[in-house]
Amino acid sequence: LLYGDPTPGYPHGDDILASLKSLHRWSGEMLLKTKNGGPRLFDCNVQPFFDEQGRHIGYIGVHRDVTERRAAEDALRRQALVMEHLSEAVVVTDAQGVPEEFNACAERLLGLSYLGRQPKAVRERLELIARTVLLEGRYEGLYSFTDELGEEVHIDAVGVALATRPGASPSIVSVHRDITERVRQEREQKALQEQMERWKRLETLGRLAGGMAHDFNNVLTPIIGYAHLVLHQLEPDSRAAEDMKRVIDGMETARDMVRNILTFGQRVGMKRRPISFDRTIDNAIDILAGMLPDNIRVRRSLDCPGATVFGNSTQLHQIVMNLCTNAAQAMPDGGEIRISTDRGGDWEARKREYDLPEGAHVRLVVEDDGCGIPTDEIEHIFEPFYTTKPKGKGTGLGLSVVHGIVRSHGGAITVHSEPGVGTRFEVYLPLAREGALGLAEDEAGAPDQEAPRPEASGRRVLVVDDEEDVREMLSRLLEEQGYRVETAPHGRAALEAMEQHLPDLLISDRTMPEMDGEILARTARQRWPDLPIILMSGMIDAEMIRHYRDWGAATILAKPILPGELHRAIRAALSCVTSENAQRHAG
Repeated sequence: LLYGDPTPGYPHGDDILASLKSLHRWSGEMLLKTKNGGPRLFDCNVQPFFDEQGRHIGYIGVHRDVTERRAAEDALRRQALVMEHLSEAVVVTDAQGVPEEFNACAERLLGLSYLGRQPKAVRERLELIARTVLLEGRYEGLYSFTDELGEEVHIDAVGVALATRPGASPSIVSVHRDITERVRQEREQKALQEQMERWKRLETLGRLAGGMAHDFNNVLTPIIGYAHLVLHQLEPDSRAAEDMKRVIDGMETARDMVRNILTFGQRVGMKRRPISFDRTIDNAIDILAGMLPDNIRVRRSLDCPGATVFGNSTQLHQIVMNLCTNAAQAMPDGGEIRISTDRGGDWEARKREYDLPEGAHVRLVVEDDGCGIPTDEIEHIFEPFYTTKPKGKGTGLGLSVVHGIVRSHGGAITVHSEPGVGTRFEVYLPLAREGALGLAEDEAGAPDQEAPRPEASGRRVLVVDDEEDVREMLSRLLEEQGYRVETAPHGRAALEAMEQHLPDLLISDRTMPEMDGEILARTARQRWPDLPIILMSGMIDAEMIRHYRDWGAATILAKPILPGELHRAIRAALSCVTSENAQRHAG
């Protein structure tokens, strides 16, 4: 069967003869060519051969073909090497799920040990895999466990039965892939998607609330105005006057609620300037201290010295007030509210989630030890009119107003709550640019000075509004003050009236058919530069606040307008024009 010389790398004939001379025997492997020319591996054993008298007469050799066996052994070694370097954990168990063999990844990932130690969750999962494979032929599933470092590990596992000899106890092989990073990314993506959907829902609610509030303000305007007109006609100490005052108080409360709705929708703009962040929060806490129940303690830790934000101090006060009021109501038996400021938190994540401007930031944290907020209610707490309080204990506008103020300041607000443990709100606001600090706090906080009162008698005022009730109510209010009033339903009619006779003051609604108040103001300012203009709107947004002077208006009033607000605005506008004319004549 054998032919030719042995293959290089295996023992040569001379080496074999030398071994026989010295040891009288030889054994080993040789790769030889068979008659058909193919190489085969043989296990060779050469022993001395003796005759009947015991004389050494030669050697006898036995050659056994082990080619297939060695190929199988090599294949097993290669598989074992591959198994040890796989990034997946491979585990072979018996029919009860007890590990028999496993690779290095299984030790590292699953915590398996030949000493029998393994996490309980892994042991139970291997038992489940074995049962499922024996019953159904295959297992596929996800599971998780906590490793020795306390980290949660997520696994994707597949199990099948190993082929065994008939009658032999079955073995189960399972492959376990670490999907922890994938799960983390999916959770982050899901959380981000939910956050975006939540903000989109809030924005939609804000637009809807803004539109409704605009219409409601137009309805409230003549009601409040006529109520004041009726009040002025009643005896001051009469019961009817007292009743009318209560009506007016109720309507003004309704006006404040509408403005809160507009704040949620970020439609109410207020004057902003660079303000000291810590000082503003500190002032708010001082005011708050006298408003909370005696069993509520407030602990403050303000750590943003010199930090300046571009905002409105009154609105920042309202953030603190609303958050702390909610916190106190969550602790009816008493507790502690902790208020702190710093530059910490995950600002980068907040910028990505809420599309915030680049730059540094400050953070306000308000936390309590109250009852907490149920998980299924967290995503709704910033929606207007949504409240977790008992009926009659809240309007559901407090947190929606906070949300609107924070977003209008270019910031973000987050909440973490655990029922029975407490709630933590974090407010992130961008820092103002360095050197942006303008008016001092005391100057900005000073009340407006009363404008000089010019003579009203004989002055002509043109009132422009598409709502007839509003026009008539404003006419009555102004006529009682001695003004001569003309009205127009829209901008085109107003221009035609002013071409005939120019008034001393133009008061116009912003949103009207034919020609709106913005275009009317721009046109009037171009034609009559000295004409004072006051704009009104049922929905004032940040854009209007920024640009109303560019349109030519002296001021802009939010509907519904109280008589005192209207008269002060008129006096200020007319006084400004009087002063400018006097200066020009003096020059």
